[in-house]
Amino acid sequence: MAPTLTYAINVAFQIGLPRSTEKFSHLANGFTRCTNGELFGCVSAINGWVCKTRKPHQSEVGDVMAYHNRHGCWGLVVLAGCNADCHYNIFSCMYSGSTNYCLAWDVSTASKIVEHDDWPSNYYIIGDEAFVCTKNFLTPYSGRGLGPWKDTFNLYLSSMHQCIERSFAPLVQHRGILWRPFQFEFSGWATVLMDVAKLHNFCIDESDVPLRERHHDDVLEGDVFYVMLNEDYVDHEELNYVASRRTGTRRRNHFRVILKQKGLHRPQYNMNSRV
Repeated sequence: MAPTLTYAINVAFQIGLPRSTEKFSHLANGFTRCTNGELFGCVSAINGWVCKTRKPHQSEVGDVMAYHNRHGCWGLVVLAGCNADCHYNIFSCMYSGSTNYCLAWDVSTASKIVEHDDWPSNYYIIGDEAFVCTKNFLTPYSGRGLGPWKDTFNLYLSSMHQCIERSFAPLVQHRGILWRPFQFEFSGWATVLMDVAKLHNFCIDESDVPLRERHHDDVLEGDVFYVMLNEDYVDHEELNYVASRRTGTRRRNHFRVILKQKGLHRPQYNMNSRV
């Protein structure tokens, strides 16, 4: 992107969680619709993906191998959170490609905001099993043989978490710069990713959904259009390290009890082997 365009995008658009109760309530209402009104309070769904890049130079990053992802490519880990409409309200791209999601979240600015004492008590954010369940960050119950109520909670949490998963496909597939590894200067990687996220938000807000058909004249040999996730990989050593310092499952258990009192079960057609 041209420097003038990058500057204009950064000035015109911002990404961040709101700080007013009214806006938090609006965000929570959006996610509540995903659970048919059963869970309230979620303001952002978090997940990460890997943006491919060239191999960075040692003069740029120091520890070059830290940018080598487990998928065998070089890249940056992008940690993002969105509302129920797939509009990003958390977006951070400062992590080397080998960084585990839970550790990336633990050192992020957003984590410090969410886990701070002045965070509104009725609201929380959500993630998958790659993260740690805390007071204000809910994750699914892990393991098998969970029983009906824990499994039902996981079902509702998943229905909200799908918003962030759905956001990544249009972000990547509709922006050609993300179809191939970054080849430009390292100093511009994070800036370009942030600009792309802001343009994504603009399209969401304006209901301007790009056509599914790509501009084939722009496609190069070797371009990849899928989103590279680390969903099948959880670094339990790092997960346990973070969990040892910050744990909190009271809110999650509270929701589980409410679902049990209502007698809510996972629908028969949606049953899986985790029950």
